[in-house]
Amino acid sequence: MGRWDYTEAFPLGNRKLNVVICIYQKMGYSRKNRINEMLEAIQTDLKKKLTCYEKVQTAYVYEAPLLTVKKFEKLTEETPVYYQRPCEGEEIHSLAHVMFMGLALLEQLQNLNTEENQLYLVTDEQNFDMVQVQELVYTDQWGNVKLNPRFSHISFTPILYKAGPTGNGMLEKFFKEIRSY
Repeated sequence: MGRWDYTEAFPLGNRKLNVVICIYQKMGYSRKNRINEMLEAIQTDLKKKLTCYEKVQTAYVYEAPLLTVKKFEKLTEETPVYYQRPCEGEEIHSLAHVMFMGLALLEQLQNLNTEENQLYLVTDEQNFDMVQVQELVYTDQWGNVKLNPRFSHISFTPILYKAGPTGNGMLEKFFKEIRSY
C-alpha cells in the first residue's frame, strides 16, 4: 500500500497548547514601541496553529506600572489581537517578576501530558539587568545555562521575541539553546 491509499486523517490526540506571553518593555518609549508589532505577529502565528490543537489558550504578564496578569483565555479566529499600551512613566520594571509570574501560570497547568507549554518573552530591551537575569537563570559547573531550580520541573518551550539584535548574555543563551526545557 502506498501513502495515497490512506484517505482518512488520523488525529494526534487531544493536544492542547498553553501559551504565556511575558511582556518586558522599555519605559518612556511611547511612539517608537515595537512591542505591539511583535505581539500581533505572535498572535497571528498562534491562530494559524488552531487546526493543529484541540485547544489553544493564551495568558499575558506585564508591568504597567504594577505587575498585571491577563488570565488564560481560549484563542479562536475571532479573538481580537491583544495590544499593550506603551509605558510612559519612569517606573522600574522587573524582568524577574514578569518571568516568574509567567512560569507560575504554566506551573498551574502542568498536570496533563497531552498539553504543550510555551513561554514567550516579548521585549524591546537590548541589555538586561544582570542581577535580575541571575535570579532567572544560572550557569552550572559545566557552563550550561539552567533555569532557577524553583521552576525546573516545568516542561515548556521558551521563545524570545526581541526588537533588534539578540545579544550573547545568559538570558539570550537560555532562550537560544534550550528549545524544549
